[in-house]
Amino acid sequence: MTSDERSRGSHAPKFRRLAAVGHGGMADIYLAAARGVGGALKLLVLKDLRPALARDPEYRAMFQREAKIATLLSHPNVVQTYEVGSEDGRPFIAMEYLEGQPLHRILRRVYQPPPLPPGLPLAMHLRILAELLAGLHYVHELRDYDGRPLGLVHRDVSPHNVLVTYDGQIKLVDFGIARLEGDGDTEVGTFKGKAAYSSPEQVCGEHVDRRSDLFSVGVMLWEALARQRMWGGLDELTIARRLEEGDIPPLPAEAAASPALRALVASALAVDPAARPASAEVFREALELHLGKSAPSPRAIGITLADIFAADRASLRGLVEAQIRRARQVQDDLPVLDLSGPSGLADPGPGDLAHPDEPTRRDAPRAAEAPAEPSPPRDSGPHDATWSAVHPPLRRTPAVPRWLPWALGAAAAAVSASMVFTTGPEEHGDVDMSAEPAAVEPCARADKPVVELSGEIEHSARLTCDKVYRLRFSTFVRPGATLTIDPGTTIVGDRDTRGTLVVQPGAKLVAEGTRERPIVFTSEARPGSRRAGDWGGLIILGKAPTNLRDAEGRPTTGRVEGIADGGEYGGDDPEDSSGSLRFVRVEYSGTELGPNNEINGVTFAGVGRGTQVDHVQVRHTADDCFEFFGGTVDAKHLICQDPGDDGFDWDLGYTGRLQFLLLRDGAEALDTTAGLEGDNDPGGSRNTPRSAPTIFNATLCGRGHGAEHEHYGVLLRRGTAATIGNAVVVGFEAPLDVRDRDTAADLRGGLWLARNFAAPLAHAEAPGGALALADDDFGVDEAALLTAAGARVEDPDLPGCADPGGLNRYKPRAPLAAGAAAPPADGFFAAEARYAGAFRDEADDWDAGWAVWADAPEEV
Repeated sequence: MTSDERSRGSHAPKFRRLAAVGHGGMADIYLAAARGVGGALKLLVLKDLRPALARDPEYRAMFQREAKIATLLSHPNVVQTYEVGSEDGRPFIAMEYLEGQPLHRILRRVYQPPPLPPGLPLAMHLRILAELLAGLHYVHELRDYDGRPLGLVHRDVSPHNVLVTYDGQIKLVDFGIARLEGDGDTEVGTFKGKAAYSSPEQVCGEHVDRRSDLFSVGVMLWEALARQRMWGGLDELTIARRLEEGDIPPLPAEAAASPALRALVASALAVDPAARPASAEVFREALELHLGKSAPSPRAIGITLADIFAADRASLRGLVEAQIRRARQVQDDLPVLDLSGPSGLADPGPGDLAHPDEPTRRDAPRAAEAPAEPSPPRDSGPHDATWSAVHPPLRRTPAVPRWLPWALGAAAAAVSASMVFTTGPEEHGDVDMSAEPAAVEPCARADKPVVELSGEIEHSARLTCDKVYRLRFSTFVRPGATLTIDPGTTIVGDRDTRGTLVVQPGAKLVAEGTRERPIVFTSEARPGSRRAGDWGGLIILGKAPTNLRDAEGRPTTGRVEGIADGGEYGGDDPEDSSGSLRFVRVEYSGTELGPNNEINGVTFAGVGRGTQVDHVQVRHTADDCFEFFGGTVDAKHLICQDPGDDGFDWDLGYTGRLQFLLLRDGAEALDTTAGLEGDNDPGGSRNTPRSAPTIFNATLCGRGHGAEHEHYGVLLRRGTAATIGNAVVVGFEAPLDVRDRDTAADLRGGLWLARNFAAPLAHAEAPGGALALADDDFGVDEAALLTAAGARVEDPDLPGCADPGGLNRYKPRAPLAAGAAAPPADGFFAAEARYAGAFRDEADDWDAGWAVWADAPEEV
C-alpha cells in the first residue's frame, strides 16, 4: 500500500467526483476520477441514482435494469461500461469518458448561419449512420454466456443518443429504456421513447423487436437526405396518431438521393416490420454500398468535429485539467465543480427534438459523452431521455381512433421527458379502456386518473379537468410552447422531488379558471398532511426589462433563485406576454433549497405587462407569496394567506401596477417580515429601471403579536421607489419602515393604520440606535410621511384580519372612504375604488367562490 493510499484510509471512496456534468430525472451525472496505482488518475463518467430515489423500489429496479444491460456491452460503436456498483447505498454506473458531441448538437451547430459550416457533408452523415448500425447489430445479436439470444432492443435510437468523438469514433449511448427479452419490463401497453423517432408498433405499445430500432435509423436517414425534420412542426400527439395510421411522410422529391437510397429509406420506414431490412447489418451494407470509396475516414470525421467545436473543447479541457491538478494535490474531498449550467456542460437528461431546420435554445448531451456547448439544461423526469405514457395497446385501425384516450387530453403530446398515466391518485396501472364512462361530469369525478408531468413541454399542450396532474422534479414550458390549463383542473406537486412548474421566456402559460372552477396547484399529500414547502411552486419567466448589470455595467439576464439551470429571465420588451393567470390557487408551495434560498409561491421574473394576472391566491407557502424580479407585469385581486416570509415582494427594477391586494398573516404563518417589501436591487444600486411599483387598495393583516423578528406592514429599502395609496395596515409591529438613502415612498390618501396590540405609529429611529432603531434611512421620519398622507390611526373594525376563522371580517362594514385618493386614471386601475383596502364593504365579493380560507374539515 502506498503512503497516498494509507492517507486515504481503507474506506476511502473509489471514485472522486470532479464535476457535475448534469442532473437528469433519475440520475446525477459526474465527471470522475478513479485513483490507480501510484496515484494515477483515470477519467470516467459516473451515473448515480438520485438520493431521493435510491429508496424507491421502482426506480432502483429501473436503474438496475440499465446497469444489467450496460455490463453486457462491449463493442467499438457502443459506450463502454467499466463497473456497476454502490457507494454508501447509492447505485452507480461507471462509464468511459468520451470527448465529443452528440449528433443532434452537431447538426444544430453546422446548420447555423455562417461563419459556421453550411452543413454536414452527406457522405460524412451517412458514414456516422453506418457506424451506428454496426453498433446496433452487435446489440441486437448479443447472447448470454450459454449462447442464448438476449433479444436486446434499444428503443431510444435518435441523434441525441449517437455520440461522435473528436477522434472520429461513433458510439451508441444511453440504454436507460432498453429492454431484454423476458426481463420483466412492462412492454405491451406501454410506450417509452421519443415519438419522432419511434416505430408505429412502439408508439402503439405493441411488442417490439430489433426492427423497431431500424425504423428509428430510417428516420435519421430520411432527415440526412432531406436536411430537415421528418416530422417537422408537428407535436408528438399528431406524430403518434400518424404513426398509428401508417401515414409516413415520403422522402421529398428534392432530396439528394439516388433511387437505391430512396428504396432503402422506404424499406426502413415500412409500417410492416417484416418489410424492413432483415437486420442492422443488412441495412449497414446497403449504406456502405452507396458510400463506396467516397466514405470518409474516422480521422476526417474527428478533424471536422474538432474544428467546429474547438472553442468548446479548449474551454472544457481547461476546467477539467484544473480540477485534476487539485485532485492530485489534496487528499480530502474536493468541492464538486458544477459544469452543468450555462458556463459548463449541458445536462445529459432528455434531449429536445432539435434538427437542422429547427434550432432550439437548449442542447443536451448524454450521460457518457464529453462536454458540450454552454446551454441551459434542466431537470428531467423519472426516466432519463424518455417520454412514457402507460396506456392500453393501440392498434393501427384508423376507423377507431384508439390513440385519443392515450393522448391524455392532448397534454402528453408536448412532453418529451416523462409523462406517466395512472388510474388514480394513489395507484398505478393501465387504464381500463373497456369500461363504460361514468355518467358524471368530468370535472366532478372523484376517481380522476393521474398524469405525471416532468421534463419539458416543447409544443403547445392542454391540461384538462378530467385528470389530476402530478409535477415531478422541474417541468419546463419551453420557448415557443403554450401550456393551456382548463378551468377546474388540479395540479399537485410531488413531495419527494419538489415538483416545480417553470414557464421560460418565450413560452406561455394560459391558466384561466372561473369563479366556479378555479385552477388549483396544491400538494400531493393527503388532506391533514399538507404543509408549506411540500412542492416547489409556479415560476414564470419573461423578456421584460430588469436592472441587472454585468461587471462592465451592461444589461444582463438574471437567474431566479431555486432553479439552478433553465431559470434565466429578462430582456428589453416591456410588453412581453407570458400568458394569463385567472382564478388560480397555489397552495403549500415554496420549497426551501437552502438558507435564504427558497422558491416562492408564485414568482414573476422579467414578466411583461402583456401577461394578464387577475384573481390569484397563494396560501401556506414557505417563502413569499408573490415575488416580482423586475419586469412590468400588472395584477389585480391577489390574495396571500400564511406566507413564510413576505406577502408581496419586488426588486431588480419592477415597475408594474397592483390593485386589490389582501394579506392574511394567520396563526400558522412561518415568519412574515412584511406585507409589502421592496428593493431596487439586492445591492441597493441606482441601476435603472428603478423599482417603482404603483399599488392601490391593499389590506395587510399581520399577526400583531408573537413575531420573533421585525414585522412591518410596508418595508421599503435599497433604493426602491413606490407609490402606495388607499391601504389598510392592521396588526404589524410598525406600519411603515423606510431604509437607505435613495429609497422613496409616495403615500396617497386613505391610509388606515389600526392602533392594536399597542403598536407605535412607526419606529422612532435615532443616530446610534440599536438594531432596527438605528438611523438607517438618513433622517426619514416615517410618522411624518404617514401624517402628511392623511393616515388615520384608528381601528378599521376588521376582526377577521388576524383571525383565520374570521371569514369575511377582513372586509369593512361600510366603505373606508374618508380621505381616500382616486387611483390613477390610466386604463388599468379601477378608478371607482376611492376607498381604503382591498374591498369596498361586506358586499364586495371578488373573492367569493374561488378563494378559500380554512382548510377542508378533514385537514383542520
